Parts: sequence; C-alpha cells; structure tokens
Amino acid sequence: MVLNFDTDRLIVLHFPRNGGGKFISLCLALDKNMLHQDRRAAVRKMNGKSTKQEAFEFSCSVIDQNSDVHKELGCWPFAGFDASVSPDEQTAKANDLWSAVSRQHWYFFMVKHPQDYNFDHYPNAHHIAFKNYLWILKDRNSMDSQQTKHTGNIEFDQESILDKSMFKNEIHKLYRYFKLEDPDWNNIEHLRRLWLNNYKKGFVNG
Repeated sequence: MVLNFDTDRLIVLHFPRNGGGKFISLCLALDKNMLHQDRRAAVRKMNGKSTKQEAFEFSCSVIDQNSDVHKELGCWPFAGFDASVSPDEQTAKANDLWSAVSRQHWYFFMVKHPQDYNFDHYPNAHHIAFKNYLWILKDRNSMDSQQTKHTGNIEFDQESILDKSMFKNEIHKLYRYFKLEDPDWNNIEHLRRLWLNNYKKGFVNG
C-alpha cells in the first residue's frame, strides 16, 4: 500500500487502555472534516453522502448499545493494524482505507496507549494527550492500566466529562485547534450524557 507519512490529517489519541479517549473522537467526528473510525461511515463522508445528522446518530449508536459487553470502534478494522505493532509492521499491514485516508484532507484517528509504539514516523501528526482519567479507570476496574506519558500538541481533561460547562469548554478548545466550525452544542451535551450512562458497560457487573 502507498502511504503518506507526511500527512497532517492524522490525530493520535494518547490515553491508557480503557481511559475513554475514543469518546472524544466521536464528538469530533460530528464535524464534516473528521472521519469516524469506521469504514462505512468514513467512506460515506469522503464521498459527500454523510450529513451532520447522520454523523450524530452514528456517534450515538456507538455509545448507546443494548449490550453488557463493551463495544467501540477499533483501529484494526479501520487501518489493518494498531499502535501495538512496530512501524514496519504497520506499513506492511496497512489496508486500502488507511492508505486512502493518509492521502486526503479529512482528519482521521489512531489510538496510542502508553505501552505502544510512538508515531514519530508520521512527523506532522497531531497528538492529543488525555489527563485526569483515573476516575474512568477506577469505575471500569482498570486501575492496572499504565498512565499516558506523551505531552501532546494539545491536552484534553477527561474530568470535564462530569460537568456540562467544563466539557463544552474542552471540546471547544479542540474545535478551535483544528479550525472547525462550532458543533451543535445540544448534540455534544446529548453525547456527554449518553456516554455517562453507558461508559461502565462491560466493565462492571450489575
């Protein structure tokens, strides 16, 4: 596969396993310039067939699942690899979608946990470093997860999820950083409440 390692559209999310960072990608993907980490949704948006309402409904569907098993979008289906494999392996395993998104203007996501390889081979990538996520790890019985060490181009405070106003400020900071139009704040608040009602699924019995 032909990959563009110089892309400035890659966003690397730095958080410990089960730290809730993918939720923020679902909030960012409400924008027309941000791709969900899902092949069908990404291709529809790149083909100009996705609406803002469709993007919102898709984010909702990822969070609000009628199951006691934790489910979320993943790097392997989207890219053909994740950050746990070496850069050489990433290049060898990269699928057609990853190749395509590395050569276009939409932003796309990759997750990096502390034990994973760095993405230094993508020198123009953006890095979001998450902080104050210990309450999520505790509630998910995942306190053995390593803490993130990357400083990032920009930080996101996970504790803000607990407060409507704080969360809006943190999301607004990201939208400004990526030069995006303001989202529908009612949709952002809906996602925040939905996530708080579902984030323990698959981690806590009862």
